[in-house]
Amino acid sequence: QKATYLRGSGTNTLVFEYTVAAGDTDSAGGITTTASALALGISASIKDAAGNNATLVVPVVAETVNNVTLDTVAPTFTSVSMTGVNSSGIAKNTTLITGDKIRVTAKVSEVVTVSGTPEYTIIVGGLAKRAAYVSGSGSDTLVFEYTVTRGDADIDGGIIATAGALTLGTGASIKDAAGNNASLTMPEVAASINTIAVEAVAPTISSTSIAGVDSTGTDKTGVLVAGDKIRITTSVSEVVKVTGSPTYTINVAGIDKTAVYVGGSDSDALIFEYTIEAGVTADVGSVTAASNALIIGTNASITDVVGNSMAASILVSALRSSLIISTAPTAGAGMSLQSVTSGALDTAPTDHITNQATGSVVFTYTGSNLKTGERFQYSVDQGQTWNDASSVNSVTKQITLDGLNLASSPQVQIRAINTQGITSGVLVQQTMSHDAAAPTGGTGMSFVSVSSGALDASPTDATTNQTSGSVKFSYTGANLATDERFQFSLDEGVTWAELPNAALNIAEKTITLSDVSFISNPKIAIR
Repeated sequence: QKATYLRGSGTNTLVFEYTVAAGDTDSAGGITTTASALALGISASIKDAAGNNATLVVPVVAETVNNVTLDTVAPTFTSVSMTGVNSSGIAKNTTLITGDKIRVTAKVSEVVTVSGTPEYTIIVGGLAKRAAYVSGSGSDTLVFEYTVTRGDADIDGGIIATAGALTLGTGASIKDAAGNNASLTMPEVAASINTIAVEAVAPTISSTSIAGVDSTGTDKTGVLVAGDKIRITTSVSEVVKVTGSPTYTINVAGIDKTAVYVGGSDSDALIFEYTIEAGVTADVGSVTAASNALIIGTNASITDVVGNSMAASILVSALRSSLIISTAPTAGAGMSLQSVTSGALDTAPTDHITNQATGSVVFTYTGSNLKTGERFQYSVDQGQTWNDASSVNSVTKQITLDGLNLASSPQVQIRAINTQGITSGVLVQQTMSHDAAAPTGGTGMSFVSVSSGALDASPTDATTNQTSGSVKFSYTGANLATDERFQFSLDEGVTWAELPNAALNIAEKTITLSDVSFISNPKIAIR
């Protein structure tokens, strides 16, 4: 290389300089010159004061004479590799998710010093992502890292980088020991060079439905009641795993209710259920859910197969359902039988026994009256069919069922029902006993004696000289059954009176009528 004369004319020291050019390099003490190193060139001269030309032979400069080092070669990047690590920096060979990192390792041709924060641009899913410089200054290996964020996605081996991926940014530099700036041209990274897969797309709710089920989980299309359940089914964008107990908030007639998670982990459909409490009601359109209904909570998680978490409070589609919730009527509590139509001789019309083929049955209750839209119903076929009770007195709290067929000894049931078809359950159940069979006791009855004077030789005939006294009868048949009784008449059956208990001797099978007036020659009948 040629050093150009710089100064020294008029002195005994001449100075030549060579401007180091790009690419010049030499090791320490490696620069030399020969004895013929000095050349005048055209029109140049070196003379003393007397005009003598200087000899152009100069002392040789050997390698050991100087310690000048030349290095004008810019550092270059010889290779680039990409690997996946988790948030703690540990190597990860599976799919990267949110919080994991893509590590870029760039090999340099020599040791370099880094200042500032250079960046390395990688292409993830077709989008440019900037990996920041993290380490390597003072070595020949620089490391850049990009932290995967929610929404990043790329197929296995799909991440690339171009030759212009490395940028310094303001105030940043990469230099070798001699101060040469590194070349920013990088080896390209093709998709086939790495096997990194990125899937940082969080699961989302794609649709939601609300349905009614009974307490066993069976679908229910009718009106829901206490104990039934409102089931919310959320369709997820991908298969997810659930831990803990996420919740789903629904609004029932203006009141928020919490549906708890019941199943769906390892599938793409999650199920939540709310069990309807006593007293909860809702008309059509009154069961709704807001867009923030799904709440995962602090001790629960919903993640996809690679570990991406669903947002802690994810937005879902707001909805309004057609479910109807109703409560069972509470009217008619304390209901009991009051009376049944009976014959004129029935002394206990308030029991369940009657000798009438048709008639009325009256029930009374102590509880509350019916509310608007509610009514009483009755059944005479063990609940197979029900008819509305048309005669209800809310003042006396009586229900009268007219025109019943009593001859079949029906089992009468009464319930309350509302306009949604929800019933109270059976309030009273009473079997009416029809008894039309005549008593069989007292058969073989005959006259025994009548009170007579002391001179009456035949007191066993029906003739007496007394104005009043006793008349005795006996029978050979069976005694009366428990619910049977004797009656007697003194006017040929026009009127009947109950036989006093003292008049009947069941051991002897006799009936003695006392204080009977004989003046009118009564015709005595017993039944």
